[in-house]
Amino acid sequence: MYRINGCCTLSVVTGKDPSTELLQTMIHQGVAAYHKLPTNNNVEHLSAEEVLQSNVIEEFISLSLLPAGVRQGVLSGNSNHPLGLRALLEACHSCLNDNTCNDWMAVLITKPPETILVLLSRTGPYILLDSHPRPGLEESHARIHGTLDDLIQSLQEIFPLAELGPDVPEMMTMMYNSFDVYPLV
Repeated sequence: MYRINGCCTLSVVTGKDPSTELLQTMIHQGVAAYHKLPTNNNVEHLSAEEVLQSNVIEEFISLSLLPAGVRQGVLSGNSNHPLGLRALLEACHSCLNDNTCNDWMAVLITKPPETILVLLSRTGPYILLDSHPRPGLEESHARIHGTLDDLIQSLQEIFPLAELGPDVPEMMTMMYNSFDVYPLV
């Protein structure tokens, strides 16, 4: 576990093995870029689309969305759900394995009000960058995971399945449990 001060905005590892210093540099560059973004005083955060489309971000990073674009998923009690966290992250990871991407990929996961950045590598480790304190963690942090299963478990703690009960229609439950995945290279 690495503890890093700052907000998880868009920064990626490009061909370098992660170290505390590299992760800190990434976070600080992301924070600097974020502070240069034009803001709307009526909202607390910008959307992922607003950040990705900003010219300010381009001076710090050069990321592009994979051609398939944003992928939408649904949290489910079924770990093999075709739109679940595992399926979407495995689909992103497959791009690394078929040599159409670099050795690393940034995956931005949004489920309002949460936004998490995950770094996937061809052979591991998998890094979860989280700008929010969590139980036992009082500040922004990076969690290093040796396996995709461990990463999924951490993500399920951050994005728990909301069981709304039998009175709530299935479509409403799916909407409440939906999330977006932005695979960036």
